[in-house]
Amino acid sequence: MPYFRTRTGVETAPLLYSDRLETTMGEMITKPDTNPVIPAVLNLFLLGCVGYFILGQKKKAIISVVITLVTSCVGLSIIWVLIAAYDAYLLGQKLQAGESIGENENGLSFLDAIFKD
Repeated sequence: MPYFRTRTGVETAPLLYSDRLETTMGEMITKPDTNPVIPAVLNLFLLGCVGYFILGQKKKAIISVVITLVTSCVGLSIIWVLIAAYDAYLLGQKLQAGESIGENENGLSFLDAIFKD
């Protein structure tokens, strides 16, 4: 593989395609020891967000708190909390299987409309 010399004289290898993917898509989360029930139960009982924090999806957790508070004003927060719990369970299963998830990745595809990059 050819190396390139920078202006400071340091030799560096060119970025590979996978390196560019990781930097443009954000940080990938890998936790193979995750029990999928724990983030689901935490999302179910604690504002629909603590499970996302445990999974490492901080931005998603903050958005989930806002959604929970807004939907509680109209009496629909239980629907959101159930959706968030199931989503966290699906993501926990993915992590337990040894796969990586993105910071804003969803287990349920319709949530992509809410949690965009």
